[in-house]
Amino acid sequence: RTEATVRRKIADSGLTADKRFEDVLGKSPEIRRAVEKAKAYAITESSILLLGESGTGKELFAQSIHNYSKRATAPFVAINCAAMPSTLLESELFGYEPGAFTGARAKGKPGMFELAHGGTLFLDEIGELDLQFQGKLLRALQEHKIMRLGGDRIIPVDIRLITATNRNLYDCVKRGLFRQDLYYRINVLNLVLPALRDCVSDIPVLARALHKKSALPVGSNVHFTAEALSVLQQYTWPGNVRELLNLIERLMALFSGKSKIDGKMIKDVFSEDREMRSLQMQSSASSMLSDAEDDVAEIQRVLAMTNGNYTKAAKILGLSRVTLWRKLKRNQTF
Repeated sequence: RTEATVRRKIADSGLTADKRFEDVLGKSPEIRRAVEKAKAYAITESSILLLGESGTGKELFAQSIHNYSKRATAPFVAINCAAMPSTLLESELFGYEPGAFTGARAKGKPGMFELAHGGTLFLDEIGELDLQFQGKLLRALQEHKIMRLGGDRIIPVDIRLITATNRNLYDCVKRGLFRQDLYYRINVLNLVLPALRDCVSDIPVLARALHKKSALPVGSNVHFTAEALSVLQQYTWPGNVRELLNLIERLMALFSGKSKIDGKMIKDVFSEDREMRSLQMQSSASSMLSDAEDDVAEIQRVLAMTNGNYTKAAKILGLSRVTLWRKLKRNQTF
């Protein structure tokens, strides 16, 4: 009865996956291979590591895998590991008992592991976890048991784990930033999602689909010309599908009253982006220069106080004598 009550609460709270493989647009060989591989993985119970650049659709694939698996009717619980500090993430994943810490709910709270029981737990950006928390996560995954913060009861959990990252986790392991044992625990099966620049033939399909979705709120009937689609295919898309969606929404806002979007319109928007990035880089460089000038001004002020004694000035500033000299030399002030 308790489990049935929990299941109803989960359904009401929206801990479900609404994406399926049919929602993965594109017919390029790269994306079709990724879909077929994901389907083969979905029917297993092994942990899956999704790898790919930001904006390549890792959560879309995670939800699709869940809905293609035998756990499809069970909860799908997702959490972004980079969205909160480890102390908060621990209480979110493992839950806590009443009075476990200041600000805790009076009745306590079940964690993501408990909510995902019988279903899938998706940990996005797992490469952002600190080493201390990685050890706690590994223990929970190995033993299939958790304990709430402030609790004394062991709670068994049955979950299928899917993780995702845009980092090179193997390189992180070699550099000591990611535990090797956790790496092999989550990397039983892995799937590399292709970048948009590697699926150029899919860009027109994606552009039309995203345009249709973005045009609904503004009621636009604008369409892309062949030249416009060609311009989109020539761009490298460092932000992948997320960047393409961003561009489509901007085009809808700018040209919703037009009947078509041509290549020149898109080039103009790209040109504005380049100008904006250039201004940001100039602003950043100016800020760095200003900081350097402030450092030198402070050094000169302290040198005047010490009658030009570099050793005393360095001690007052909390710098080594070599660092003080280097800062002055870099700005050619002596």
